[in-house]
Amino acid sequence: MPLVDPLLAHCGRARGRLTSALTRLEQGGSAAVVVTGPPGHGQHALLRWAATAAEARGLQALTARATEPAATIPHALTSALLASRVAAPAPAPGDGPDALLAALHARPTLLAVEDAFRADPESARLLAALVGRQQGAAPLLLLMSTHGTPPRLPEVLARMGSGAGVTELVLPAVDEHGAATMAAAICGTDPSVDERFARAAAEAAGGNPAILDDALRRLAQRGHPPVAAHIPRIRELAAAATTDHVARVLRTLRPAERTALRALAAARGVLDLPALRHLAGTRPEDEPALWSALEATGLVTPGRPLPGLEPATRTRVLADMPPATGPPCAGAPPNSPTAPERPARTSPRSSSTPRRPATTGSCPPCATPTRRPSAGRTTPTPPPASAAPSPNPRTPWNAPGWNWNWPPPRP
Repeated sequence: MPLVDPLLAHCGRARGRLTSALTRLEQGGSAAVVVTGPPGHGQHALLRWAATAAEARGLQALTARATEPAATIPHALTSALLASRVAAPAPAPGDGPDALLAALHARPTLLAVEDAFRADPESARLLAALVGRQQGAAPLLLLMSTHGTPPRLPEVLARMGSGAGVTELVLPAVDEHGAATMAAAICGTDPSVDERFARAAAEAAGGNPAILDDALRRLAQRGHPPVAAHIPRIRELAAAATTDHVARVLRTLRPAERTALRALAAARGVLDLPALRHLAGTRPEDEPALWSALEATGLVTPGRPLPGLEPATRTRVLADMPPATGPPCAGAPPNSPTAPERPARTSPRSSSTPRRPATTGSCPPCATPTRRPSAGRTTPTPPPASAAPSPNPRTPWNAPGWNWNWPPPRP
């Protein structure tokens, strides 16, 4: 068996089930498994481990990752799977499905697809056809990784579900024992890691193996052993790793999901629901699927009508938001991110006090009407140029009748 990545130290049960599936594949059996869980729980690492294990047994392993840019290219994922074959010519354009089926019939095969929810429609239909194959076909173990519970898959695959024999393998969060195993493997210390350190490290990472793996590697680079004295340091490193993890997940979102997440980060608790929908550009009928997709990423917490937002997620989303290109929202509350800057305070006698120009209409997203001229108020007409200037209210000091005893004496 291949060496175990420290990221998979908490996935012993999942590795055991995949080992049994590979044994059935050698014996001529077929299966379809969906590996899911929150992002960062080791889905990709587990599929790569299974592919290495299949090749060690003499089985054929075809692996590929579906990407967002290739989601609009027909048979892009199919071509990527064929390109993973060793010393095999690239298929001609349009021959991808037939070439893949021919390769599957040649020998027992492990087909591993990472991020299956991004598969192009043509490749997704081909994967669904492979799942629903009749008995007696060539042995095939189809592994697909995604995130979320229920797993996030293309519609044609999601409709099949467990009724077609698809097994869901949900990866757990890392616990104290898994954190101790990871710390011993990454830091190169005695397997008996301090229990207090392991417990604090698992809590600081929120049970996310990818965050814990990143934080432990940073700790090892600084030469610190996993002991109780370095619990404050592992907490600081886990916080930094959490920020980087959120940034990586944000890059995987679709444009509509990214816009809705920015609206939640900027205006949740500030604007009401209709105004926030206007800001996010969503419709009520589309929100259940949108919020479910965001909840599957682990960036938001379940909640209705609006999901909750993790503090680390909100901080990172606001930091990555591009600067506003339009005028500030004059109707937003003073402390909201869309409110305009308050002008500097100057003397009330100064004529240089900046004034906010009056505008008409309403400013999205809060649709708060700004100042308008009153319907019953008339604008004063300036005097004509020929009119005599008004006298100076102040009397010159040398004018007749000047009172030199000012101020008058007290009685």
